[in-house]
Amino acid sequence: MKKIINFNITYGESYYVAECYDLSIVTQGKTLDETLILSNNSK
Repeated sequence: MKKIINFNITYGESYYVAECYDLSIVTQGKTLDETLILSNNSK
């Protein structure tokens, strides 16, 4: 069974920030791809 986890991704001054409010996860990366990889590894 797969579970869907939603992240809110925004771009700040020089980093992308991914926030998951359901699991209290926040991660950042210099590129969108890096941010997505880090957010997938953090769950």
